[in-house]
Amino acid sequence: MSKKHNILFLALFASVVMGLYVYELYNKSYLGKNFNVAGGKIIKYSIVSSVNDNIITYEYFVDGNRYYRKFTTLNQTLDSCYDNIKNCHGYRLMVVYSNEDNSKSLINLNRLYIEGEQINKEELDLDDFK
Repeated sequence: MSKKHNILFLALFASVVMGLYVYELYNKSYLGKNFNVAGGKIIKYSIVSSVNDNIITYEYFVDGNRYYRKFTTLNQTLDSCYDNIKNCHGYRLMVVYSNEDNSKSLINLNRLYIEGEQINKEELDLDDFK
């Protein structure tokens, strides 16, 4: 591959990473305005490279309706489920979702969801959600 192609590839890669980062910030800002909390389960994960890139799909229910979301960890290590995302299957993890559009959500891979737990939404830090 030529030097010109390498620079083009790096620029494209950086643009994609920045776009995903801006999208994540937008989601957190959007959800931070009017959200609720539910329990979600990881239903599928795929390891896409040897550098900790995982594609994770989770599901959650709102008023009997099933929603799901897929996201990638983008070269981040996960410190949840004892350092092995495979062990997360079956765990109910905390999900925040938009009251305006229930399909918009984020999950916290480090926090279990306990049915009936009293959660102060004003004190909930969305930085821990992906």
